[in-house]
Amino acid sequence: MTHVAQLVRKFPEVLWAKPDKTLLPKLEFLSSIGLSGIDIAQLSVKLVSNIARNVSVLRELKVPESAVSAYLARRPFVLSLEIEKFSKNVKKVMSLGIHPSCSVIRVLLLKGLITRGEFSFSSSMVYREYFVDRFVVQHQEKVPELLSIFEGKMSLAELGLGFEES
Repeated sequence: MTHVAQLVRKFPEVLWAKPDKTLLPKLEFLSSIGLSGIDIAQLSVKLVSNIARNVSVLRELKVPESAVSAYLARRPFVLSLEIEKFSKNVKKVMSLGIHPSCSVIRVLLLKGLITRGEFSFSSSMVYREYFVDRFVVQHQEKVPELLSIFEGKMSLAELGLGFEES
């Protein structure tokens, strides 16, 4: 079976694409830098293989399929890394743990006290004082445990909202 046939077999949706507008310019670029048709096919198979192995790593870690799909759509280059490099990066991220402000936001969303449009991680999490005032102090009467969650003294599992320790 040829590399192209393998690719089409794994990803039949490629047949419905508009190849003259989406695929052809990319293939022309790769050809212009000196890659042959066989080189391009081998590169494609290698990238798809890396992505498949890295998705398997994420599935083993119980990452939700929706998160895997979203990440693949937004940052496919990360999932196409060699398995060793990808695994090293995943272990590094896991060792960092979840930032406490993410847990606070998760609780507030779950309890319906804020909506997804009410916060921006890019700005809210940079300024500790702003975050504490806006999300912890403001909602502490309804969720007294928020400060303990933010300070890392209490886990989401201890809150009793159906979260499990991971």
